[in-house]
Amino acid sequence: MKIYESGIILDPQLEESQFDKQIEQVESLIKTNGGKILEVNRWGMRRLAYEINKKQQGLYVFFVFEGDGAIPQKLERAYGLNESIIRFMTVVAESYEPASEKDEAASDRAAR
Repeated sequence: MKIYESGIILDPQLEESQFDKQIEQVESLIKTNGGKILEVNRWGMRRLAYEINKKQQGLYVFFVFEGDGAIPQKLERAYGLNESIIRFMTVVAESYEPASEKDEAASDRAAR
């Protein structure tokens, strides 16, 4: 099984409960198709590099998951049908290091 990274930008006009609901939908889609979620990073509201659908900001969320090659196809189809998602991208991760290991490596470098 490969490790994938999937990033979505959600409509900035979503309420917090709708934002959480969208994230849960993506997580459940990954899990129901046999994937395993390794990490979910909520970046929150960020300014877009360029205007998309007359919006200058978006809610960024990134998922790191492990699964077979069919999951990204199903995810991107679901993303395309969801009007709350204004942009998305899924790629194969070149390397993955859990957040806890990243923190430990950073603290080790700082101690030197």
